[in-house]
Amino acid sequence: MVEILGIASHEGVATCSAHEGPRLLHGSAMFRQRLDAAGIYPHWGPLLAAEPCLQPDERAARLFASIRHRVAHYAATGQPFVALGGDHASAMGVWSGTASRVLHGLVWIDAHLDAHNYDTTSTGNLHGMPVAALLGARDEKLQRIYGSTISLDPERVIILGVRSAEEEEWSLMEQLGIRVYTMEDIRILGGFAAALEEAIAQAGPRGEAFGVSIDLDAVDPADAPAVCTRVGGGISGHDLTTALSILNGDNRLLGLEIAEFSPRRDRDQRTEKLIAGMIAAVYGAERSP
Repeated sequence: MVEILGIASHEGVATCSAHEGPRLLHGSAMFRQRLDAAGIYPHWGPLLAAEPCLQPDERAARLFASIRHRVAHYAATGQPFVALGGDHASAMGVWSGTASRVLHGLVWIDAHLDAHNYDTTSTGNLHGMPVAALLGARDEKLQRIYGSTISLDPERVIILGVRSAEEEEWSLMEQLGIRVYTMEDIRILGGFAAALEEAIAQAGPRGEAFGVSIDLDAVDPADAPAVCTRVGGGISGHDLTTALSILNGDNRLLGLEIAEFSPRRDRDQRTEKLIAGMIAAVYGAERSP
């Protein structure tokens, strides 16, 4: 059985309605039917949300601590999970939680590098910082919000689908030796499935554990319009779901995170259907065709 953890957060980007995504999916008959058809009957955990009465930094810090506590339990017990955001800043809680119990790699699928801190950001948006936080590149303010001493092994963090990033972020990637696949790199390799296979081999060598974190803006906006930050020229929804079936039955996989579903921006439930298809590809009783 798969546990679904809803994270109703927009602490990382206040102008996005991503905090509404998990609740909508929980109540969606279409979403439930598509999972049922794939043989997935998940247990929905608690819907985690920030405490509104607190100051913004404290709200985020407490939310990430709650996520960390819950996901650490999944990792300790071997419980497969899907973390449904919410904006991608919540990845700080998700993957520091797993890493508090299991040494693991991480495949990060995103249009952006998300590798700023408060010293380099031009927007101040926390959803542009989770990779930097998870890799230990934190300024004092980000450290307080992140709230953990845990850093992932940069040799086992791989980023796929990048097509929008700043010089400071690229500098950090080079400094830490992070393998980044831009969309051009993916085209040269012959497609997303080939890049994902390479990424999995690096994130989970010798049977070691890994997680997968997906920002929906990695997908081309034609297939996933309901995202916080659209960037053209992305991975097709079909290519993504087809490639994700590689993970089906892989015991190394700790869990899957899907972030930045902003339901007010969806069209004909396109993004909602894609999310269901992604979960079905990874955890379904039968692989998606």
